Amino acid sequence: MNYANIVDIAFKEPAVRQQVRSNPYCYKGRLRLKTGNELLRVSIDIEKRLNEVSLPFIVLHGGDDKVTDKNVSEQLYNVASSTDKTFKLYPGMWHALLHGEPSSNIEIVFSDIIGWLEERVSLGNSRLEREQKQQNDDSNLKMKEKEEQKQQNDDSNLKMKEKEEQTIS
Repeated sequence: MNYANIVDIAFKEPAVRQQVRSNPYCYKGRLRLKTGNELLRVSIDIEKRLNEVSLPFIVLHGGDDKVTDKNVSEQLYNVASSTDKTFKLYPGMWHALLHGEPSSNIEIVFSDIIGWLEERVSLGNSRLEREQKQQNDDSNLKMKEKEEQKQQNDDSNLKMKEKEEQTIS
């Protein structure tokens, strides 16, 4: 697929397509083999590690996106270990949700992003505080277990000393 075709299927608004085409900073040549190979390599590596995503995230995907597969976005949502994740699919929208859509669609997407962020801000640092408390509790438990083990060892050593002293006397 060449650059012109990508522009045609990524940006719904014709005026935006023209802006992209006339932008001198946008690369308009064919995809270089090394670049394509690196994109493939990195994509495969990321796909293998989706389960490691544990931070809060929101995935936004256009329902009529022909540039990227919505199933990959759904896979990220389904596989990620994060307990705070959101997947938004926008029926009828294309790839460039924040630039290539009509302004009414762009407002919907921005509204969802801002709402998602505000919801997390309104929770304050409760998630962070819970995680820090859990880490602190875990650390305290390990310290307590070490102290108990040390006490048991000290008790055993004391009993052995007492037996030795009894044997000597």
